Amino acid sequence: MWDSRAEADRWLKQAENDLEFARLGLREGFFAQVCFLPTRYPNGLPGGFPFMAFNEEQARNAIAAAERFLRLAAERIGAVGG
Repeated sequence: MWDSRAEADRWLKQAENDLEFARLGLREGFFAQVCFLPTRYPNGLPGGFPFMAFNEEQARNAIAAAERFLRLAAERIGAVGG
């Protein structure tokens, strides 16, 4: 039987790990990679070089959005379990 709670927890833990890596990337100036971690689909970008498509402000906004999403997801998962 499929345990949706366990699967949701697995995705949440992976997202938290990805977010930590994105924070590291932001500190080190890897803005394109930071923005890629929320998007995951580099072929959806317009032509050109992906590493030139994003800047620091966009990377900061991507991390803020990921933080908000993770808080919401954690609240929802908690509500389902209890």
